[in-house]
Amino acid sequence: MNINSPIKRPFASLVSFAMALAAIIATPQVTAEPLLRMQSNLGDFFIDLTPDTAPATVDNFLVYVNSRAFTDSFVHRSVPGFIVQSGGFTWAPTIGATFAAVPSNPPVVNEFNVSNVRGTVAMAKLGGNPDSATNEWFVNLADNSENLDNQNGGFTVFGTINEQGMTVVDAIAALPRVNAGGAFTDLPVLEITDTTTRDQLVIFSTVEEFSAISAPAAAVLPASRSVAVGASATGFATIVNTADSAAASCSLSPATTVPAEFVYRQTNPATNEAFGANNPLVDIPALGAVSVVFSLSPTAPIATTAIAFDFNCGNASGNAALTPGVNTFELSASTAPGADVVALAATGDGSPGTNTGINDIPNSVGSGAFAVAIVNVGEAETISVSADTGTTSLPLGLFICPTDATTGACTAAPEVTTSVELASNETGTFGVFAQLINASDSVAFDPAANRAFVRFRNASGELRGSTSVALRTVP
Repeated sequence: MNINSPIKRPFASLVSFAMALAAIIATPQVTAEPLLRMQSNLGDFFIDLTPDTAPATVDNFLVYVNSRAFTDSFVHRSVPGFIVQSGGFTWAPTIGATFAAVPSNPPVVNEFNVSNVRGTVAMAKLGGNPDSATNEWFVNLADNSENLDNQNGGFTVFGTINEQGMTVVDAIAALPRVNAGGAFTDLPVLEITDTTTRDQLVIFSTVEEFSAISAPAAAVLPASRSVAVGASATGFATIVNTADSAAASCSLSPATTVPAEFVYRQTNPATNEAFGANNPLVDIPALGAVSVVFSLSPTAPIATTAIAFDFNCGNASGNAALTPGVNTFELSASTAPGADVVALAATGDGSPGTNTGINDIPNSVGSGAFAVAIVNVGEAETISVSADTGTTSLPLGLFICPTDATTGACTAAPEVTTSVELASNETGTFGVFAQLINASDSVAFDPAANRAFVRFRNASGELRGSTSVALRTVP
């Protein structure tokens, strides 16, 4: 599926706002054990190394990793319900043989200290020789402690894989197997054919070490779409790496279930143009960001639903914090065509760097203002425009007026609610004023909670669009 979005927007504003939000909500850099990304043609997973319990084994494994000995290695053994095994062989047809043995270093001393339960990674070794492990390793698909903890000195666990990573490992274990003779009697393949080729194997194209990092931050624009069933609701997202180390294998996916097909692609933030494959895993440099365009295509009617996303990086401590109005996406779909108002808010005075998504309210004045620009990419409807502070009670009132797009001046007196007739493809601009109830009132800077939401509804009260900004008082 290709994403063709009718929305054009200043992506720099989304990035700058996401960066500003990240600076507020970012948690300190995580200090943890190193992680290894196993990048395969069935997906990526990470091994969380455990040098505290197996220091010599971890050091031994990293020698192979850092020398790139595991590049193009493949899973050569799969026993469903037991283990999948790799590390011993690479695909190397250029030397005259399909499989080449990974050169082994001197064996490492056995360091059995952790049980072989599901998701643990351990070293393979020769029977009857506890201290014979070199380069072959395996993942426990189940709790194998009763067996593997009690033979040959116990098998040394040197890392773990989380459940997200285990979905990839389980997919490998579910593949059909062929008997290719020798060490390959249980060789997993993507497809059974007369001959074995690279494309049939589970290949680790790279095995790379990453630092553990804190959770990313994220922002989404627009905040809301309202489309017909069968059409696509597109939006844009920025994922921000708040850490001083690279973020690896970052992605997004809906955390809220709705009857809609989802896809995303990376974009050029300067042009909004999408490029590359669908649903890529993307690396983000230290203190950097990546931009994507996503599409939700409803297959059935959807009442207005706030879609939360999992913004995830494989070496992060967790997903981006959920912030309604910042990185959520309100979606509705109907069989009857209606308005679809794409709304974007702008703060500051228009000079570079002032559109941060934060509306400052000077206590000396008692009020602040921001602008909202809209385009109706749906059908014509009468739209009511109002503003509120969501679920948070703040000591202020919000008022709206339509504005002249050139001068920014109100064309009618500010009111709690204003109504406009929106034709298809019509644009409009509004001013939103935040007025403190008392000059001494204050609004703390809490961008996740203290926000002004501008909502666009039709005559039936159905949400057709929304946007929001953070609010705070300043001297």
